[in-house]
Amino acid sequence: MVRFIVILLVMLPLCLAAQQRQSLDMLVKAERTLANGDTTQSIAQFQEVLKTYPQSYAAISRLAEITYAQKAYSQSAQYIFLAMDIIETRLDKNESELQNSPTAQRKEMLLDLNSRYKRDLSNLYHLLGLNRIRQQQADEAIVAYQKAISLNKSSAYYIDLGLLQFNNNQFEKGVESMHKAIAMDSTNYKPYYNLANAYNAAKLYDSAIYYYEKTTTKKAKLPYPYLYLAQIYTSQAQTYPAILNLTQFIKLDSNKVEPYFRRALLYTHQAEFKSALRDWNKVIALDPANNEALRNRGLTHFYLEQFEKAIEDFTVALASNEEPYTLINRGYSYYLNGQSELALADLNKGLDVLSKYGLGYYIRALTLLDLKKKKKACADLRKALELGFNENEVDKKLMRKCF
Repeated sequence: MVRFIVILLVMLPLCLAAQQRQSLDMLVKAERTLANGDTTQSIAQFQEVLKTYPQSYAAISRLAEITYAQKAYSQSAQYIFLAMDIIETRLDKNESELQNSPTAQRKEMLLDLNSRYKRDLSNLYHLLGLNRIRQQQADEAIVAYQKAISLNKSSAYYIDLGLLQFNNNQFEKGVESMHKAIAMDSTNYKPYYNLANAYNAAKLYDSAIYYYEKTTTKKAKLPYPYLYLAQIYTSQAQTYPAILNLTQFIKLDSNKVEPYFRRALLYTHQAEFKSALRDWNKVIALDPANNEALRNRGLTHFYLEQFEKAIEDFTVALASNEEPYTLINRGYSYYLNGQSELALADLNKGLDVLSKYGLGYYIRALTLLDLKKKKKACADLRKALELGFNENEVDKKLMRKCF
């Protein structure tokens, strides 16, 4: 009888070890399948683990993650709750054992296990928060994030909570969460960047500038803070800081249309037309169908007195949209290029739409005078002056002919 009991005591651990090996083998197989990109088969394999080992936390938590990635949010939440039950049961068991005065060595092991279980539980609450966001349940997501933080304070969790609070119109709480993230990890650029974006959206531009610049000190190769700084400086009529930031963005990412477009406009406003032209060329190379860029490049050629090239750009832009200002700009280019008949046709068409455009009438007056149509030229000049065109800017020859 004694011998029989001894055999049982020996065989039981061996049986448990065999079960653990089998469970581990099944989990490894499922992970390999997932790594090879066969998500559907890996789900089936993790579910097979659960048929044999219903309390497999590894399988359940992995299924929660995979189904979340597949956007099966309700199913993911169900797996999360199952995983939480397993962890909470383990925590309760540990706490009960701790109450029974274990040895020092055993106590240390139990406390270590508790810490691990709380981290696992924290991760599950964080994943639950992500699910709730996708399910458009913001309040529930906030509660889940706060629970995750209560179990395991994490800079990343504070960042996620802060973003959610910003998006849920809880500005001050979002700011507080981001500052807590910074207090935990001041090297991470993300809380600074998120604060900058929040202040920018709130039109608190001085604070936005401060945090965008802090972001660039933490992660100099992140391009978008420079673009947003450029936008703010442009709105404040600080042209050269805006240009400097756009230039920095372009150094980091030279394949985006927007920074070239914005810098070209700024160069144009500063009458740096050659620099503007280089940027318009880049915009059009990246986006050949960009009519606004074509019109602006046409104007830049005009300012550089390259009238034939201006006419070419205006013509391409007008092929898809007979925009009246562009017609008048091409008409003016034709006039200055000595092609007054073509100029008149464009000006007539443009002024049919822009009947209150003083500059348009003045340009047509010049064109009509060049075509020896003095009476009509003078009528257009009077119309231009009535509409507010500055008399001091009128061509002296035209003025002599009409007054």
